Amino acid sequence: MHISITGKICFVLLLIFSSVLLGTTTLQSWRERSLLLELSQIQMGYQLDHYLSGLDPALLTGNPALRALLQRRLPTPPQVEALRVLRAQTLPGDALPQERATDSQDKAALAGEARSRLVRRDGKSLLILTRPILAGPSLCGNICPLPEGQVLGALRLEYSLDPQLDKMEQHVLTQALMLSLLFGAGLLLAIYILRRQIVTPLVRIRQTLDRAADLGIWQEVHIRQDDEIGRLGESVDHLMRRLAADQDHQNKAP
Repeated sequence: MHISITGKICFVLLLIFSSVLLGTTTLQSWRERSLLLELSQIQMGYQLDHYLSGLDPALLTGNPALRALLQRRLPTPPQVEALRVLRAQTLPGDALPQERATDSQDKAALAGEARSRLVRRDGKSLLILTRPILAGPSLCGNICPLPEGQVLGALRLEYSLDPQLDKMEQHVLTQALMLSLLFGAGLLLAIYILRRQIVTPLVRIRQTLDRAADLGIWQEVHIRQDDEIGRLGESVDHLMRRLAADQDHQNKAP
């Protein structure tokens, strides 16, 4: 299969650009995703601290019916999929189903450890944060005989990152599209320069040599370029003059 010089050079340029674009897009997506996760953790951490500072003690010390009612009335800002209070086993009475630990992160929170993690569930990207609730005058007071600092429960928040991730992906794709358009314009410019500076002069040289070989026409190409193609054209012109001179000499010979 015949492939022109322009096609070969354009293929190499396309291969290089595709590799660079893929690597750049992947790296940018990873960086923006990491930054988004970090900022979301900070933002939701502040939100959890705000909930903890204004937590109603009845969520932990009230009767089951009152606790269930207060659980349903917990504020859920946009993108917060779930917000619930977990109850430690050290408190009197049985915990409601929604107050029990469901995974290792809940158990760690009830042990006094704050955690955060990113999970994929039901096609959604969720940032799950947990904070322990510690006994103190503002929460327990004289209602329960637990020392200050004792874990009473935990606060669990599930935050959807899908809207931010969608915007991030659109931003990355937009930048990739812009780079592709710039590369396309550069590729067209490169094709124009290649055809003007390399392909067209080589075609003229080939045509000149073909006429010399087939028809005996010693015509110069007159390529004026200060590069290898120009020097090749000068060599061909010199050859044509020598052949023309030899032909004239043979024609004049008796």
